[in-house]
Order: sequence, then C-alpha cells, then structure tokens
Amino acid sequence: MITPTTEVNIWTFNDTTKPVRLITLTAWAIALKAEVKGYQVSPTKVEPIVRKFLGCPKSYPLEDISLHITTSLKGIQEQLGVK
Repeated sequence: MITPTTEVNIWTFNDTTKPVRLITLTAWAIALKAEVKGYQVSPTKVEPIVRKFLGCPKSYPLEDISLHITTSLKGIQEQLGVK
C-alpha cells in the first residue's frame, strides 16, 4: 500500500540514490517552486535542506534543484501509479 510516508529513492548530485518519504518529496517540490518565484511557504527556506540532502554545491542553480525534485516526484508518481 502506498501512503504519504512511503519511502522512495531519488538521485543525488553525486549519482547515488537516497531514500526520502513521498510526502517530504511532495512538500519540497511545492516549496521549491515557490522559492524560485521569490516566495517562502514555510517558516524556514527549504532550499538549503534540499541542497544538503542532494549534495549540491552552493553554485548549483535553485531552478535546477527545483526541476530535479519536480521531475523526480513526477516519475515516482508515474511508477507508483499515483498519477
């Protein structure tokens, strides 16, 4: 059974995979889209959390991080038959 707490794996900047909860990945995708547009949807920015999780250098563009998270989420949802 698929639940929001189901763990999935996504690719990191270092070409390895790391587990993350589906709900966390979904929240990151939403928050990063907002942060790219200059908005903040949580008390603290999500970018540094995701950047550290993925192992991205500071020079790596936020837009690319957001795109990676969104694309990863979409692919996982398709694999799970959620969307």
